Amino acid sequence: MELLVGARHDARSGGGDHGKDVVRLQLALRSAGFVKMPTTGRYDTATVAMIKIIQKSRHLRPTGAVNANFWKALQAGEITATTVVVKKPVSKAPQSRTKGEKALAYAKKQLGDRYVYGGTGPNGWDCSGLTIKAWKAAGVNLPHSAGKQYRIGKKISKSNLRNGDLVFFYRGIRHVGLYAGNGKVIHAPHPGKRVSYIKMSYMPYMGARRPG
Repeated sequence: MELLVGARHDARSGGGDHGKDVVRLQLALRSAGFVKMPTTGRYDTATVAMIKIIQKSRHLRPTGAVNANFWKALQAGEITATTVVVKKPVSKAPQSRTKGEKALAYAKKQLGDRYVYGGTGPNGWDCSGLTIKAWKAAGVNLPHSAGKQYRIGKKISKSNLRNGDLVFFYRGIRHVGLYAGNGKVIHAPHPGKRVSYIKMSYMPYMGARRPG
C-alpha cells in the first residue's frame, strides 16, 4: 500500500495531513526504533523534523514529505534508528575572559565616578588608582603611579592593543588609562571631571603595557 503524507504540512500553523495514514507512519517509525515519535495522527512539526533527518541521512532532499519510495524503505527495514545519525548541536564552551577584559569590565562599572587626587575608589579615582583596582579585579597588583605602571608587564605596540591594556600619555608618563577598543580608553581625567571614555588621539600617546 502506498503512502503519501506531509506534502500539505504547514509548520507555522501546525496543520497539514492527519488521520490513519499518519498514525501508520508514526507507528512504523516507532517500530523502527524512533521511540520518541508521537502517535498523534497529525503530521506535526516533530514528525516533519524526524522525516527530514531521515531524508538527509539517506542523501535525499529534506522535503519532510513521505512518498512511496520512503514508505517502502521503511517497511523493508532499510530505515531504522540505528542507521540514522541524529546530530546533536555542538555547544561551544564559553570562552573565559582575558585578564585585560576583566580589568576593563571593572573600569566600565566606574564610569561616571568623580576624579579624586590619590583616589583608589570606591567612588573617587585618580588615573592610576582606577587602573590599580581594575587590574586587581583581574588578579594583578600594580603600583600607584602611572610612571611605575609603565615599567610593569609587556610592552605593546599601538597596533596590537587589546582590551584592558594600560595606555600611557604625556611626556614623563603623567597619565594612564585602560584601552577600551576602537581607539578609545577609559580614564579618570583630572579634578572636576569624571571617569569616562576618551579618544586616544586627544592626548599625546607615549606607549602601552600589558600587565600579568
